[in-house]
Amino acid sequence: GPELWMYGTRVAPAALSEATSEGIAMAVVSRSIYDEGRAAKAANRPDSDNPYPAGSQSSLDWLEGYTADEVEPSATGPDEPA
Repeated sequence: GPELWMYGTRVAPAALSEATSEGIAMAVVSRSIYDEGRAAKAANRPDSDNPYPAGSQSSLDWLEGYTADEVEPSATGPDEPA
């Protein structure tokens, strides 16, 4: 069946049957836009480089990708040089 991507992991539709509406809203709709966000982060570009309208699904997908590799904030802060 169709696969949904969530947090970079394939999630079977059955696994979403008990998901809350909030959880479903966090699902990435466009994998290509998600990857654009990840690429921007990898290139150390600011999240303000997000090319999509604020609040749009594309913008959310881009930010999901941008923040996908983030872990707990480091003690030195998010703007440490690469």
